[in-house]
Parts: sequence; C-alpha cells; structure tokens
Amino acid sequence: MDLLSKGKRKRFRRRKNKSLGPAFYKTKEWQEIRFKTLLRYGRKCMCCFATNIELHVDHIKPISKYPELVAELENMQVLCRDCNLGKLDKYEVDFRTEDAFEKTNPCNKMPNGSPKKAVT
Repeated sequence: MDLLSKGKRKRFRRRKNKSLGPAFYKTKEWQEIRFKTLLRYGRKCMCCFATNIELHVDHIKPISKYPELVAELENMQVLCRDCNLGKLDKYEVDFRTEDAFEKTNPCNKMPNGSPKKAVT
C-alpha cells in the first residue's frame, strides 16, 4: 500500500530538491534569469502578443518533468498570466518559433490584424 498520495509524493520530491520549490523564485539566480529573458524577448506575451499586463517567464519544458532545466535560459519564454496558466505543465509548446505561431494562429494574422508576411 502506498503511504503517500500522488500530490504528497510530488511535494515531497520538490522538498528534497530545494531549487524547485517556491523559494527558488525569490533567489538571485531566478531574478537574473527572468531579467535576461525579458531583455531577450521583450515585454510582450509570445503566445497572444498582449502587452501592459502581468507577464510570466515560463519554462517551455516544465520543471516538474525536467528539473535539470530549471535555470536554463534556452528553456524560457515570456507569456501573459492567462496563457501561462492555461499551458500549465501539460504542454511543451515553444511560442518563440514560427511553427508555434502557425499552429496557434490559424487565420495567419498578426495581432494588429495585418496579414503575416511570408518568410523567404
């Protein structure tokens, strides 16, 4: 018989690796990664292109599945709160790519309504 429920096992595993707990997001290391990501990609959601809203620096590959990528700059993207909470740790969508834009924007238009220009 399993002594810990699934949720308790997950919390226990996170406690063993302190870098994955909520305290990690208060560390200097995370603040530096977050700042570098915002500098690299700008203050705009890479999924819905929203600006002037709460932005999250998202792990493309979720740290619940890939704890070794918790501090990798190449695993980060900028998403608004709604897009990030909708993505959760169920999807590994990289919104930094053209391919993701095509899949998530079937009308093939930019946020300002103009048609997307073909890359040649």
